[in-house]
Amino acid sequence: MSAKEGPISFVIGASVLLAFYLPAEPYKAQALALLGNAAAGLVGLVVSTLAYYEVLNALSYALRGLKSGQKLPIEKALEILRAMAGLDLEEQSVKGLDKPASSAHGL
Repeated sequence: MSAKEGPISFVIGASVLLAFYLPAEPYKAQALALLGNAAAGLVGLVVSTLAYYEVLNALSYALRGLKSGQKLPIEKALEILRAMAGLDLEEQSVKGLDKPASSAHGL
């Protein structure tokens, strides 16, 4: 990768965002590795504008204990939302994500 190109960007969905924070999410180790690479500036993370709504929906399920192993206290849900707000995410419209870019890879 040349310096002009910059890091590779990965399009991630709500399931990856949730795996950063919720203990029982599948592929948590892989998600945390991706998050570490993003924090180090090795990769960029791209989310659709809908990802935030999907996360809120999943957290509401977790607050009510509707997903096995993920009954979440409100304080933890708020902590997750604050942590997500601090992530360096590139937000894109859903409309633009259906066409592959030269440096974006979907997960």
